[in-house]
Amino acid sequence: MADDDNIDETEEDEDKKKGGPGIVGLVLPGILAAAGAFGGSFVAGGQSAPPEEEPKEESNMPGPTVPLLPFVINIQDADGSVHPMKITLAVELASGTDPKNFELFVPRIRDTCITYLRSLDYKDAADSKSKERMVGDLLAQIHKLGAEMAVGVLVQDYVIQ
Repeated sequence: MADDDNIDETEEDEDKKKGGPGIVGLVLPGILAAAGAFGGSFVAGGQSAPPEEEPKEESNMPGPTVPLLPFVINIQDADGSVHPMKITLAVELASGTDPKNFELFVPRIRDTCITYLRSLDYKDAADSKSKERMVGDLLAQIHKLGAEMAVGVLVQDYVIQ
């Protein structure tokens, strides 16, 4: 048995003399592997082109719309008879416009709309074909007031007797 003990001791002495794997032998390959992986991803990541932004197409999405309170106006015909008219309008703004900036113009716009609508002849006001001209005229009047952010006038309600 003494021979067996000698054999075990001589194997342990030989391992100690060789140095064995030790802590450096176990940790160093792990550090090198991690550094290589990091360096490879860093180099590969640095050479990739940033994703290109797709050019934005002009959308047909409407901008904000500001509704105006209804207008009730009396219009005279050629005989002098009075006809009541009720119209509700909304003003469409350019996309990206803050409606709060437009709100400053609303009292002047209402005044301009009342003046324009009262100047209409009953025959023209009752004709459905004159709506486009009326909307265009109102938009031009709104632009004259300085509200260039307005891009359209929408008729929401229109009643004339």
